[in-house]
Amino acid sequence: MSDSLEPTLPALLDALADTAADVLNAGAREGWSPVGIYSALDAVDLLIAAARQYGGPLDHALEPVPGCTVAARAALRDPLPDPPRPRTNGTRREEEDGTAQFRAWRDARWHTPQGEAPEVTAVRAVYERAVAAEKLAKKRAREASRETLRALDAMQAHDAGRP
Repeated sequence: MSDSLEPTLPALLDALADTAADVLNAGAREGWSPVGIYSALDAVDLLIAAARQYGGPLDHALEPVPGCTVAARAALRDPLPDPPRPRTNGTRREEEDGTAQFRAWRDARWHTPQGEAPEVTAVRAVYERAVAAEKLAKKRAREASRETLRALDAMQAHDAGRP
């Protein structure tokens, strides 16, 4: 007999979504720090590990995520090379690839909010998921078309008496 006072999984997941929105708002208001990002990545790892337990296509789809969180932790921890001299090609490259902004943010004494409003972040994340789903659907459609063409070729070869 379960305790009726314990929240159900759907209620906890709703609360988790609300808490994630609160975390985004706090990050926009107070700024992110490497410690905060480590904690966020820990939460991602925990949720992904739970979801991967169901195996099959879900496990396969989520397989790269732990590697991404490990790479993100390494990016926070690993030392960057010394900054290039001002007004050189190295400086320009660091500005183009975002290394200069990351260096300034990571090494700042206080981490001030950067980037976009939390609402924009949430909308962008939803958009990126939709784009990724569309790419995956197109990829699977191409694979299915190739399989169909192979099957048709095999049937034609069989009908023509070729092995």
